[in-house]
Amino acid sequence: MRSPKTGIFVTDADGAIALNGLKQGTYTVTEIKAPKGYIQNVLPSFSVDITPTYTLDDNNFSQSTFDGSDSGDHSLSKLEYKYDTTGANGLVTATVNTSSVTVDNVKSITELPKTGALGIAFFTVIGVAVITLAGVFASRARKAAKLVA
Repeated sequence: MRSPKTGIFVTDADGAIALNGLKQGTYTVTEIKAPKGYIQNVLPSFSVDITPTYTLDDNNFSQSTFDGSDSGDHSLSKLEYKYDTTGANGLVTATVNTSSVTVDNVKSITELPKTGALGIAFFTVIGVAVITLAGVFASRARKAAKLVA
């Protein structure tokens, strides 16, 4: 079994990195340092799976399968990119079958995606209203109890 290879790549002035000649397989991309002025604690990580599809040349029937170990008469007909961005805090935008990925960095924690924020805000308002009403009823119940006694 081969050990995984790692590399550290630095973006250019536009914040881009170009990787060429990657072989099929699954790669993990992890940002290890955000640009100056951005939060260093919220660095995304995602994986990309590169899967090629080869087509056999119909003129040569001596080989029916292609395992990638020889050149043969096969040609690359399709190259698939699949991304898993579930651990990227919503900071990675990738479209299936494109080789381009956008990684966003944040300057403050409030810039992080607010998944479900509207639902949480609604339930928070309802919860505060219920607690306030319970306090009002408790206060009235005490006043009524003092008048009776």
